[in-house]
Amino acid sequence: MSTKEFLDSLTYDQLVFCHEEAGKLIAIQRQKAQAIVYCVTDGITNDGWYRASEYEKAAEHLLRIYKDRFVEVAARFNERPCGTQYFEEQLPSIEVRFIHEADWKEWFPDHPFEPAPHIKRGDE
Repeated sequence: MSTKEFLDSLTYDQLVFCHEEAGKLIAIQRQKAQAIVYCVTDGITNDGWYRASEYEKAAEHLLRIYKDRFVEVAARFNERPCGTQYFEEQLPSIEVRFIHEADWKEWFPDHPFEPAPHIKRGDE
């Protein structure tokens, strides 16, 4: 049973309880250490995830896929110009993400958790 199916099966009072408990758990998770990861993405598809210590591999990955993707997007743009933001959104880039230890263990099971130095975030 999926989480959505489970939630659909609950009564109103059960949903309120789950909402309150989930809020408490989320608050606890926000206080826990996070790790920095780099994501090679085109905004829709995440093509690769790299630990902070592998930032050079993320750059190599981006360079490896960028030229072919740029040529493809530029050719379409030259034939039928559109907004420049749309053009830029189709190109791969590297995004930085902060992830919690549970996600780390799932994505990098063979590597010990690498907590980032504490950075004050907007919600703190």
